[in-house]
Amino acid sequence: LESLSIPEGVTEIWEGAFGGCSSLRTLILPSTLESVGMSCCSGNDNMTIYFRGTMRDWGVLDTSLNNGDLLNAPIHFAQSVAGFTDVADFDYYADAVQWAVNAGVTTGTGATTFSPSAVVTRAQAVTFLWRAAGSPEPVSASSPFTDVTDPSAYYYKAVLWAAEQGITGGVGNNAFGLDNTLTYDQIFTFLCRAAGDTADGADWSAAAVNWANANGLTDGLSFSAKDECPRCDLGYCLWKQMV
Repeated sequence: LESLSIPEGVTEIWEGAFGGCSSLRTLILPSTLESVGMSCCSGNDNMTIYFRGTMRDWGVLDTSLNNGDLLNAPIHFAQSVAGFTDVADFDYYADAVQWAVNAGVTTGTGATTFSPSAVVTRAQAVTFLWRAAGSPEPVSASSPFTDVTDPSAYYYKAVLWAAEQGITGGVGNNAFGLDNTLTYDQIFTFLCRAAGDTADGADWSAAAVNWANANGLTDGLSFSAKDECPRCDLGYCLWKQMV
């Protein structure tokens, strides 16, 4: 184990949790952390801590005995990205989020939130891709899908454009599947077709993943083809392809 990121919401790390993990070099701790059991990281003197909270939060953290390896480690406190309190400068998707805001791909889910782990719908994914492409006008104003009928919807032009470009043909039965959750193999397929490429193979899912791997879109990601793709990874893959 060389790197570990503990998610927000965790409040306690138990005694000896990472004791003996001598290869652990990067430990990212959540701002919600309140207490750390003794000897949490015993036997590790080459570790760097990244803390999502403030210096004051770190100062009031309840630590037990024999936690020198944790308390004496170099520590970096999070700097927010693009004004979002839930995206730190040391997150692997930080540059992607900043790019997405600058390029008008998204403004986040709130004034100060990006919601990196929120799942993405197919409508949202195609809209992100359309905006990243410069929000081109579709040739036709008529939708080919029975569930895409509102011209005032934020996704309407994006879906029409994507269909015209051959990026997606929907989910079958003349439906686009607006609210269907986006999976990794689906976004890889969208990006492949948007790039003008073809992912060949009898198994479209495996072909899409292979294409993404070959084009560097998956560097640094941990996923399975049918996993739900969160906002952070959608933005990350778009950024990898577009920049």
